[in-house]
Amino acid sequence: MPNAIQDLLVVDDTSFPYVFEQNVTVTPKSGHGLIRCNVYRPKNSKPVPVLVTYGPYGKDIHYQDFHPTSFSEVNPQHKSAHSAWETPDPAFWTSHGYAVVRADERGLGQSPGVLDTMSRGTSEAFHDVVEWASDQPWSTGKVGLLGISYYAGSQWRVAARKPKGLSAIVPWEGMSDYYRDRCRHGGILSNGFIKFWWNRQVITNQYGKPSRKASNWGPDTIEGDLSDEELQASRQDQNIDNQENRFRDDLYYASKEYDIGDIEVPLLSVGNWGGILLHLRGNVEGYVRAGSKFKYLRMITGRHDLPFYCEEEVEIQRSFLDAFLKGEDRVGWSQEGKVAAVNLVLRKGNVGFNNAEKEKTYLRREENEWPIARTQYTKFFVTRSLSLTPKEPPPIQPKSKVSYRALGTIENPELVQFTTEPFEEETEITGYVTAHLNVSVSPDPDGPTPSDIDLFVTLRHIGSDGTEIFYTGTAGDPVPLTKGWLRVSLRKVNKESPNHREWLPHRDYTSRDVLPVIQGDVYPVDVEIWPTNVIVEKGEKLVFEVASGDTQGSGIFTHDDPVDSRYLYPPLDPGARTIRLIELSPADFSALPIRCQLVEKRLAPSLSYKALSYTWKNDDVAPDVAIFCNSKSIYVSANLHAALRRARAPNGVVSIWVDAICINQQDDAERAYQVGMMRDIYQNSSEVLIWLGESGPDDDMGDWIREKAGADGDSLRSTHDNTNVTQWFGDKRDIPKLKAYFSSTPGEERALKFGDKRCDIFGTFCVLHLLGSGVSVDKIWHLRHVSYSAGIVNGLNAIMEKAWWQRIWVVQETVVAKKPVVYYGNMSAPWRLLALGAIEYDTSRVRYNLDGLFSQLKSGQSLMQFTRIVMEIESTRRSWENLAPMVPLTVLRKFRSRLATDPRDKVFAVLGLIRSWGVEKSGQAMKGITPDYATQDSQIFFNTTELLIRNTRSLAALAGTLQRSPGQSSMPSWVTDWSCPPTVNEHIRVGNIQLYNAAEYLSGSVAVHGQSILETQGYLVDKVEYVGRALENGQGRNKARLTVLEWQKSLPIISEVIEGQYTGGGPLYAAFWRTLCSDLEFVQYADSSAYVREFRRLPELTTKNEAYERWLTVNEQPHRRTSLIGGVWVEPTDGELETESKNAFQYLLECASGGRRFFRTRKGYIGTGPVDMTVGDSVAVLLGSRVPFVLRDDGIPRLCSGRDIRVLFSERSSYQAGKEAKAQNHETVHCYDSHRCHRVIGDAYVGGIMGGVMKPTNQWDVESIYLI
Repeated sequence: MPNAIQDLLVVDDTSFPYVFEQNVTVTPKSGHGLIRCNVYRPKNSKPVPVLVTYGPYGKDIHYQDFHPTSFSEVNPQHKSAHSAWETPDPAFWTSHGYAVVRADERGLGQSPGVLDTMSRGTSEAFHDVVEWASDQPWSTGKVGLLGISYYAGSQWRVAARKPKGLSAIVPWEGMSDYYRDRCRHGGILSNGFIKFWWNRQVITNQYGKPSRKASNWGPDTIEGDLSDEELQASRQDQNIDNQENRFRDDLYYASKEYDIGDIEVPLLSVGNWGGILLHLRGNVEGYVRAGSKFKYLRMITGRHDLPFYCEEEVEIQRSFLDAFLKGEDRVGWSQEGKVAAVNLVLRKGNVGFNNAEKEKTYLRREENEWPIARTQYTKFFVTRSLSLTPKEPPPIQPKSKVSYRALGTIENPELVQFTTEPFEEETEITGYVTAHLNVSVSPDPDGPTPSDIDLFVTLRHIGSDGTEIFYTGTAGDPVPLTKGWLRVSLRKVNKESPNHREWLPHRDYTSRDVLPVIQGDVYPVDVEIWPTNVIVEKGEKLVFEVASGDTQGSGIFTHDDPVDSRYLYPPLDPGARTIRLIELSPADFSALPIRCQLVEKRLAPSLSYKALSYTWKNDDVAPDVAIFCNSKSIYVSANLHAALRRARAPNGVVSIWVDAICINQQDDAERAYQVGMMRDIYQNSSEVLIWLGESGPDDDMGDWIREKAGADGDSLRSTHDNTNVTQWFGDKRDIPKLKAYFSSTPGEERALKFGDKRCDIFGTFCVLHLLGSGVSVDKIWHLRHVSYSAGIVNGLNAIMEKAWWQRIWVVQETVVAKKPVVYYGNMSAPWRLLALGAIEYDTSRVRYNLDGLFSQLKSGQSLMQFTRIVMEIESTRRSWENLAPMVPLTVLRKFRSRLATDPRDKVFAVLGLIRSWGVEKSGQAMKGITPDYATQDSQIFFNTTELLIRNTRSLAALAGTLQRSPGQSSMPSWVTDWSCPPTVNEHIRVGNIQLYNAAEYLSGSVAVHGQSILETQGYLVDKVEYVGRALENGQGRNKARLTVLEWQKSLPIISEVIEGQYTGGGPLYAAFWRTLCSDLEFVQYADSSAYVREFRRLPELTTKNEAYERWLTVNEQPHRRTSLIGGVWVEPTDGELETESKNAFQYLLECASGGRRFFRTRKGYIGTGPVDMTVGDSVAVLLGSRVPFVLRDDGIPRLCSGRDIRVLFSERSSYQAGKEAKAQNHETVHCYDSHRCHRVIGDAYVGGIMGGVMKPTNQWDVESIYLI
C-alpha cells in the first residue's frame, strides 16, 4: 500500500554553525508527489541568496558513504557533517552568506512519487523548487544553481523554463543534450554507464526502498518501505527506456527536448577536456547555444569529482555567483567585455593522468569567443599505407580500401589506425574535429556480416618516444585526446539546421532519418568528434583510429547493448506493400547456430514463402537463444528458435515470414501498417506453419515404431522437406504408420523409459486420424485399453497445453491460411486432420456419455476441450472459406478469451477477419477500426464499442462481461474492456440475443456525450429483491442441480404439481425452467457438406420440458458401472446410460445460465443476470437492446458542461439531447444538463418480457436513461 504522507520536518539551530532544516516539504504545482528538501542557512542573518540542487543521489547520504575514496581527497575546506556527492558543501557556502537548498528528486530519498530521472516532470518540479526558494522569508529572492554532473545537466533544462528568482547558473561538467551527449552517441546506445549509474546510484536511493540505512546509504524512508511490486510500478527504468527508444522523435526522448536558446540568465559553463564520453560536448554546445547576455566557458582538466572543490575553482564559482546574486562583482563578470568569454587550459607535455598536481603545470589562455576565430581548419588524409597526412593525394591515384572486422569489443577490438609523421613544429589543436569517411560493409565468410555499421573513431596523441600520452578521464582513468561515434544508418545530416556548421555536422536522429545500409554500397559519412585541445610538440604524432566497437579509453562508457546492436530495419515504404522475409540458410537439424538473411520483398500473389504461426514463449523459462540474422547476432525466444530449426531444410533456402523478426517492433508506425497487412501475408503464403512447440522429455514421438519397422522406418517419415519431420496427411498415405502402431504392443522398454507420465504423441495422432476418418470415438479400441489409453490422453493433453491454443493472433493466421499445417516437435499434420477429428467427436458427445467413459481413463475432459478449442477456429475458417459475412461483434466475442501481450491486440488481431463494418445511411461503407499502437488501449476499447453500436444499430455490444482489467477502471461501465476474459460459453449466450426482442416497441436515439455518457431511451422495469448464488461453470450435473433447487426454493409456490401464476404470464413452474435455459433449445447435426450447431426459441405453448424433468431427477449411479474385461473398459447396456436429453439440457443450462445468478424482482419477475448484480439493482429495457440490462444507480449527478453529442443511431429523423441542448451548427450538438446516471452491471434474461410484450403504457414510462 502507498505510504501515508507525514510531516517530517526537523529543525536544528544548535548543533551546527548554521540552521539545519531537514525534510522541508515543497508541493509541486503539478500536484504529483512531494519534494523534500534540506535547508542550510546562516544563523541570525538577514535574507540571503540561495543555492539550489535537485537530484537523485540523496540529500541525506553523506559524501563519505557515497564515495569514500573521493571524499578522502576532497579539499578539507569542503568537508562537513552535511557534505554530499557533487553538490556545494553547506558549511562553506553558509559561511559565505548563502543559504543552500538540497532537494531529493521526486521518487527518491524522502520524496514520494514516481522516479523518472531527467524527465520533463523532473525539470518542472525543479522549477517549482527554485521558485519556492526565492519566495522564502530567509531568501533575498535571488537563486543560483551550482553542482556537478547530474546537478549540472538539470540546470540547463530548468533555466530554459525561466523560473522566478533564478539569477545565475554554474553547470559544472553537465551534459546539455540528453540524447547526443549522454544516451546515444551518434545514435549508438551508451548502455554501460547508464546501467552502472542507474543500478549503483539511483534505484539504491529510491523512495520506499528497504534497508537503505543497513546498507549505510542514508536513512530509511521515514514514512515506510514499499514492496518490490510498488517500487517497480513507481519508477521509469532508464536501462529499459533507453534500450526501447532509438530516435529523438520517440516520445521518451522528444518529451525531454527544450530550447537552449531560451536560457537568459548569466551562465558559467565549466567543461573538462577529459570528459570525452559524457559531459564535454554538453558544456561546450550549451555555452554556444545559450541566449544569455553574460555567458562564459571555462575549460579544466582532471577528474570529474575533485576540481569542483579546489580552492582556485571555488573562488571562480564564488566570484561569479557573488556578482549576480549579491551584486558584489569583484572581477567584472557583470560588465560586458570585462572578463574574457572563454578561458582555456592548454594541454602540453606528458604529465601523466590522474595527477592533479602535475596538471597544474598546464597554462591557461583567454579567448573572446568559441570556436576560436583564428582557427585554421586543416584537412588530413588517410592513405592505403595507413598514414595520416595533410598532403592531399593526387586525383589520379586509384581508389583503395582498408578493411577491418565488424562487431569488435573493448576486449577484442577490431580497428584500423592511421598515423601522422612526426610533427616538425609545435602545433596547437583546439576546437572541433570532423572525420569524413567513405565506408561500406561486405560479407565475411568467417563471421557475421552486420546489416548496419557502427563507427567508433578516436584521436590519439603519441609522444616522441613512441608511447601514447594519456589524459585524465572522468573517473581518473587514462583516456585519449577525444572520441566520436556514428551509426551509419543515421548518417543523414540536416544542413538546414541553424546548429549545422561545416566543422560540426548536425543530425536530427529521428526515425524519419534512417537510411538503408546495403552490402557493397559505399557511403560517405561525416563523423562528429567531440571538441578537444592539445599542443603537439615537435617529434610527436597523432593517430586516427576507426573501429567497429569500443576501444581503449571507453572505461565504463561502453556501447555494447545486444538489443541496440541488432538494428536490422531500414524503413519500409507503407505505400509499396512491402514486407520482410527470413531466408533460412540450408542446414541439418543439428547444425547451430541458425543463420538467415532478412530481405525486403513486395507482397504479391507470385511471391513464394511460408508464414509462421507461433507464440513467443511456451510457458517455459528457457533463456533466449542467439541466431545470426544478416550475419548479426540477435536473440529470439527458445520456442521461436525451435520453430526455425524445424522449418529449415537441409538442401535449400526456406523463405518464411515471422512477425517478431520481420516487423520492426520498436517502430509503432511500421508495426501498425504491417499488422494491417497480416491477413494478406498469411492468406498469400504457400503454407502456414502452426508451431505448437518442441516435444518434452515425457513425449513418446514414436521413434520405437521406426526402430521396430527397420528398413521400412524411412517410409513412415513420408516426403517432408525436412527429414527430421514425421508427416501425417490425413488420408491413405498414413496407413503404414497406423499399421505399425496398432500392431505393436506396449513394450517394457517404453514403460521403463517414460513411466506413468508417458505422453503417447504418436498414438494421439493415430487416434486423430481415425476420428477424422469418421470412426466413432467409442469404437477406437486403444482408447479403452488400460495399456494404451492413459498415454494417448496424456499426449492429447500435452498438445493442447501448448500456449499457441490460447493466443489470439493464431485465429486469423489459421482461418485465412490456404494450407495450415500443425507442427508438434518432429510431428506434422494438416489442420484438416484435427478439424475432422473434432467434428466427429462433437457430433457424438451429446448422444453418448463420453465424459463418463474417459473418466475411467484419467482423461478429465480432454477430448471435450480439444473439440471446443479446435471447433472455435474451424467453424470460423469454414465461414471464411464460404465468404460468409463476419459480423465484427460476433468475431470479437468469439475469441475474447484468448490472450495477447498488448491489450489492444484483443481488437487488432481479429480485424483481418472482418470484411465489412457495415454501411452508413448515406450508402457509404462504414469506416472500421485500424491498428494504431500510438493510441492508448482504453481509447481503442472506447472507439471499438462506439463503432459496434453504430455498426449493429443496437446495444448488443453491451451484453457480456463488462468487468475491468487492472488499469481500466476509469472507462465507462458500458465500454467493453476486451482485455478482460469472458466467462465460459459467454460467446454462445450473447450470440443468441438476436433470438429476443425485448425493446421492440421502443423508439428514439442512442447517443454519446463526450467520452463518458451513453444516452438511450427505455424504462426501468423493477428493482431486484432476491439474488441467488452463481451457477458455477463445469461443476457437473449433480452440483448444478443443487444450485437450481436452491433457486427454485426462493419462489413463492412452484412445483410440477402445484402451479402458481407468473407475473409475466403463464404458469410459474414453466417460467422457471424456461428461465434456466433462457427459453431455448439446442440442436446439432452434421453431414459431409455442413456442420450445424444452433439454438432455437422454444414454442410459446410449451409448458413442460421432459428433458429438464429427467435432468432434475437424482442420479442414483454417480459412478458408471463400467466393467474392465481383459484390460478393456466395456460399456453398460443402453438402458443404464444417461439419456441424450439429460446431456443436452445440461449443455443448454451451461450455455444459458453458467456463471450467472438467478434473481427475482419486487413485482415477481424472475430471470438470470450477471454475477456482480446485487439486491437493489434495477432491471431495465433499453432502446437498441434485444435483452434487458441490470443497472445500478451511480448516485452522483453528472454535469455535461457542453460536451459534444454524437448520435450513433436513431429511429427518428431529428434529435436533440436534453432540454438545454444547443446546436452550434448542423453537425455538432452540445449538452449542458446534469444527468442521473446508471452503471451497467450486465445483460439479463427476464421471463415474460424477452419478446417485447411490455408495450409502453402508463405502467412503463419511457424516459432517457444515461449510462456512465
